[in-house]
Amino acid sequence: MGHKSGNTFVSDQFVPHMPLTDADILALQPRQKPYKVFIGDGIFLHVRPNGKKYWRLRYWLEGREYLYSLGVFPKVSVDAAKAARASAKALIRRGINPSAARREARIKAASSETVLRLALSVDGALTIETDANALTLTFPQTRVLAAFLASRNEKEFR
Repeated sequence: MGHKSGNTFVSDQFVPHMPLTDADILALQPRQKPYKVFIGDGIFLHVRPNGKKYWRLRYWLEGREYLYSLGVFPKVSVDAAKAARASAKALIRRGINPSAARREARIKAASSETVLRLALSVDGALTIETDANALTLTFPQTRVLAAFLASRNEKEFR
């Protein structure tokens, strides 16, 4: 089945383009078999017999076809699905597989522990660093922090 920009395809049936709204999608009824509603530029809604509606993006990278999940309707609206498509297409234009990028981000988020580095200079200044930020306290600020932590320790361990 072909695809024309500016037109909507429902399964194998051509329907002249009318911009889909969230209300239009809510009105889509499940059928005995799953079907797709194409809204253009590779994005479609996969309607399942149980009534669930899934946004998908069909794309090609390095000569191979892929499907990318954009979310579930109504949690992801038409506009949100189009925005997600734009983000995925930006990665594809750079030669990055959005499915692989999402998978790597999830793995990194699940396995990343907050790394905290502390350094005390000879003049008593304390530097606290994470991967994203750094904070340097002067010697007087370091003394105030040390006193605060000591008082908290005494209260917590009594």
